[in-house]
Amino acid sequence: MANERLFQFPSKAAPTPADILFVGNAAVGFDEVQSTIAQVISAYPTLTAFGGLTLAANGVFTTNSLGVPVMSVGGQIPGTTTNNSANVGNVGEVLSNTVIQSAAISIPTTNTPQDVTSMLLQPGDYDLWGNSTIIYTSGAYTSFSTWVSSSSSTLIDLSQTAILSGISMGGNIGLNAPTQPIKVLIPTTYYLSINTVFVTASIAVCGQIFARRRR
Repeated sequence: MANERLFQFPSKAAPTPADILFVGNAAVGFDEVQSTIAQVISAYPTLTAFGGLTLAANGVFTTNSLGVPVMSVGGQIPGTTTNNSANVGNVGEVLSNTVIQSAAISIPTTNTPQDVTSMLLQPGDYDLWGNSTIIYTSGAYTSFSTWVSSSSSTLIDLSQTAILSGISMGGNIGLNAPTQPIKVLIPTTYYLSINTVFVTASIAVCGQIFARRRR
């Protein structure tokens, strides 16, 4: 029984609901189930249910907490209902890298872009963002900016940069690097970078970079 196929069709152009045979303990993959359901829905667009499943326009075939096949509400993809994380390579996967306050990186030179931290992203479609915080000791600075990009220690367009300028600051301050949608073809390193302008100041920077796999 374990080697039998989940779906068996007679020789005809398209399967009907009556042609579908569910076989217990069948060794088949989820994709085959999804594909077969799609065939039936395509061949019979007015069908509202078959095999115990209630169909929905633009619904997604999935399983409930007991592993029982169900169809999602049309146009919606079910999400997790607990405090777990998406597995590596799956939609919703979150990656991050952090430089904590106690390990803040010194900013030795005015008006010179430098990296706070970085991460290597594998091929995929991501949202990328970050945040940087100046840790102040003494002196004053007049401009602070931060951004994320695939270029190390390199200024990018101001439309993709968070910047605070025209100031005379003597304290800690943080900025969120704007979110960037990115598509990665080959493994690529992305950087959280900053630039600070000062005459005389003793300052350092800490921060975080994040990426979430969108699809």
